Amino acid sequence: MTFIHTIKIQEFVLPILGFFLIGCKINIVKQIKNLLFILWATLLGIFFVACGKEKTIFEKSYDIKNQQWSYTDTLDFTFDIADTMSIYDIVLNINHTPQYPMQNIYMNIYTQFPSGERIKQLLNIDLADNTGKWEGKCSGSECLFEIPIQSNAFFNATGKHNITLEQYMRVENLAGVNNIALKIVDKGEKRDLSADAVKKK
Repeated sequence: MTFIHTIKIQEFVLPILGFFLIGCKINIVKQIKNLLFILWATLLGIFFVACGKEKTIFEKSYDIKNQQWSYTDTLDFTFDIADTMSIYDIVLNINHTPQYPMQNIYMNIYTQFPSGERIKQLLNIDLADNTGKWEGKCSGSECLFEIPIQSNAFFNATGKHNITLEQYMRVENLAGVNNIALKIVDKGEKRDLSADAVKKK
């Protein structure tokens, strides 16, 4: 005798459908978690990039006529400071020829503040080491040397500031100088007033 078992469609389909729906729900939850994690990681990355990012707030350069920097040819750099809490680097770029006749260069640097006060400093920059090797990167007819003349500086007043450079070597016309540039870099950091941890500008 043959027994024929009849199975209702509902009894067969519903468990499969339920299993399928549960699987879809778990998958959707996983996808949502993954998306939230990616979003959180992206926002965190943007936050860290935004914090502490350096930016140049001022940059100006002068081409030296006939590669002869005259003692009377002063170079003026005027810039605005809007934030007295920020920390800055003041960077000098010297572009000279490989035939520059000296190991170093002396400059007078004058700084004028919004109050009208003006101070003077003598700056000595070594362009070559004791063996005569240039400190800057040389290519063809030029050597480019970048040096911070003041690091971690801050300004006590907002407004216009002026820095003036003049060559102070023992020759009236200093040969072998292609270009002089100055830039002010906001380091993306703030002053520590409690510890006075940065140099005063």
